[in-house]
Amino acid sequence: MQITVRDSVDLLVAGGAVRGCEIALAEQKRGAKVLLVTPFSYFGEDVCAYLKLHDIPEFLAKLGVTAPARPVQIKYALDRVMLENRVPFLFQTFVLGVQGDCVIFANREGLFAVRARAVLDTTPFLTAAHAGNMPFEPFNPGKYRAVCRALVSCEEGEAEYMGEGKFYRLEEKHTEVELSAWQEDAFFRATLEVRNNCWSPAQFQSADLVEFAGLPAPMEDSEKWIFTIDQYRGIQREAVSTAQTVAWDVSRTRKADIVVTGGGTAGAAAAIPGAQAGLDTLVLERLSHLGGTGTQGRICVYWFGLKNGYTRHLDEEVRKAAMEEEVSKRWPSEPKQHVWERENISAGAAVWFNTFCCALEKEDDKIVSVLAATPMGGIRIEAAQFLDCTGNAELARLAGAPTEFSAPEEPAYQGSGMCPVVLGKNYSNSDYMFTVDDSTQDVSRAYITGRERCAAYFDVSQLPGTRERRRIIGEVVLTASDFYAKKHYDDTVALACSNFDTHGFTVAPLLLFHPTDHDPYIAEIPFRALLSPGVANLMTTGLGISAQRDAMPLIRMQSDVQNQGYAAGLLAAEAVQSGRELRRIDLAKVQEKLRAMGFFTPDCEIPESGLNQDAAIFAAPDLASLRADFQKAPDFEKALRLALLGYSDGAELLKKAVSSQPWDDGWDYRGMGQFGKSVSRLDAAIIALRNFAGDAAFLMPRLKELQPESQFSHFRAVSLYLQKHPSREAVPELRRLLGAFECHAKEDLASLLDAPFEGLTDVAERNFQLRELYLAGALHACDPADELAKSFLERYQKGVHRLYAIYAGKWGK
Repeated sequence: MQITVRDSVDLLVAGGAVRGCEIALAEQKRGAKVLLVTPFSYFGEDVCAYLKLHDIPEFLAKLGVTAPARPVQIKYALDRVMLENRVPFLFQTFVLGVQGDCVIFANREGLFAVRARAVLDTTPFLTAAHAGNMPFEPFNPGKYRAVCRALVSCEEGEAEYMGEGKFYRLEEKHTEVELSAWQEDAFFRATLEVRNNCWSPAQFQSADLVEFAGLPAPMEDSEKWIFTIDQYRGIQREAVSTAQTVAWDVSRTRKADIVVTGGGTAGAAAAIPGAQAGLDTLVLERLSHLGGTGTQGRICVYWFGLKNGYTRHLDEEVRKAAMEEEVSKRWPSEPKQHVWERENISAGAAVWFNTFCCALEKEDDKIVSVLAATPMGGIRIEAAQFLDCTGNAELARLAGAPTEFSAPEEPAYQGSGMCPVVLGKNYSNSDYMFTVDDSTQDVSRAYITGRERCAAYFDVSQLPGTRERRRIIGEVVLTASDFYAKKHYDDTVALACSNFDTHGFTVAPLLLFHPTDHDPYIAEIPFRALLSPGVANLMTTGLGISAQRDAMPLIRMQSDVQNQGYAAGLLAAEAVQSGRELRRIDLAKVQEKLRAMGFFTPDCEIPESGLNQDAAIFAAPDLASLRADFQKAPDFEKALRLALLGYSDGAELLKKAVSSQPWDDGWDYRGMGQFGKSVSRLDAAIIALRNFAGDAAFLMPRLKELQPESQFSHFRAVSLYLQKHPSREAVPELRRLLGAFECHAKEDLASLLDAPFEGLTDVAERNFQLRELYLAGALHACDPADELAKSFLERYQKGVHRLYAIYAGKWGK
């Protein structure tokens, strides 16, 4: 394959080890062009990933880090020194291989190459050095010593750390393990065996990596241009090629029956049924542990969701591992992480950590293989069935399946945050930013922002707590209207239950007309919502399933996603065992197995409400009756419902109401704890009137009333209308409003340092940013030549917030 050469540098540092960061900084100060790339979500993995927090390297000491250190203290210090000195870097970017004078990488944006005069490999597994054929001592199969570290609870007199009245110390356990080969299956099997043998219920946080002693060391090579830390001799090679692409092909292949991409809430469960059936099942997980949001994300609580099906079994196993009386609401992350790993080991699944699925091969309508970047480099994995449990439809997108992402229409996106690891507490939650999982830069921004805000804690989660992501457009698209109307599907494979925890604002016509309440609702998840048209052997689970964005708050609860993942694994196993394609399996047979496990037995009572009746109208409107009812007795509510359904019978009535009434009570942007309305009645009418052609005369009285401190929903409604129906008359008022704001775009990662914030549920900055974006879009639509609008939109388009850049870019086309 031909790989694009993205950049040419003097020194490429692969891995974010402390000494590598120090060398990168020194070389940059000497005038060299440097790039620092790590597969981790942080720098300092040689210390933090192993929890080696007692022996602080000299470079960290100079940055003010003291022993025993806190992991976030190290990560934060290295973030700052890299940003302050403008050293370019990429987080979560994986080495695939080496070709000529280039290193091949993979991340969320795809495959690319970086040409370098010298490469310093500081990755924990020396991935680039191995891929570049640097000479190593021979590998000898046999017993290897391993060290597993964890922060454990202890008595006060032994404590090195404390929080919330509890005491902790670092514990180091030594063991031996059989390592039969230097390849993924053997290495990760040994890793899981060490973790299982060293497990203790006293663990509060375990190391990301197990430390192995005696692995083959690199040998001296006078001709090399790839160095390890101990052998680094500086930038010596003078000339490198100038080709814009490099030819590279993966040389290694592994075969499996089922491949699960992503070992999070769905993926950790999805591998189990196939492995239990004796099928070769392989899990590819980007992070160092299983469990995703409920372990690495520190969201160790069920908000809502059903506790039936596989989740009932899982909760019981976690309860026993944690030695607690009850975990059906909250759990410690370490016992759940341990149970996930033990369940997969016991079932016979192979789990590869620190592995990123970055490309695939497809023949006709079937995926033939995926390309994975592992600590040992690139490898092609062939399989019969594939499960996309990335939560972001990453594999579906690579397969060319249709997907959707909400941002281009408007930045209506559920809030996210990086949760702190708080000593003495198993659970934390946050909502202070928007994060687009598609983008390496945006996720990097999330990591940096999270460590900025959580620098006082012990550590910070490794997952941006995103609640909305890219989704497939499947064979059926789930909607909020269908859910609240209690739509039944014959191919249901799981249930979901939640109240509408939206973490932001809604866009569905039903929810503009009838906001949700706090009551929970049950939704059916049909098989077809996991299937992508044009791909015969792929299912997508979790936040990536086929659903409109306003349906997601009802179906993204962890207990339900666990069940959904298990059901998908059972469906994949049935396809492999029967030799049939997914769409031709005996679905009734699988449903019967799920029924026997209690998958279709709700464990809560669901009340009736007026939302059910309105949902039924929006899901399947009887338009003739609705229109006749309006003609018989016209009023605002009937006119609004018709307008939201796309009918103009009451448009004049709505315009009159908007033009004659002062602003009603609107809504300011809120993330955490947002329930109910996110627009006022006048806001909803203005948004509904976008469906029809017309001028903006009726809107001008309300636009003139707006002040910079007015509620966000009013800005949104007016801007949405004017973006679709531009008016020169509105330009002076829009300029007045936009001119009252300072642009809150963040133009580079360094600008995130020392930014003011109001805690882990901060909305202040987002309220400014959203007002500015909507206003600038409206002003640009009304006057494409307006320089004020252009300046705001350009700054947001070039800024580091990917969600804002996508939306602002809409107006730059």
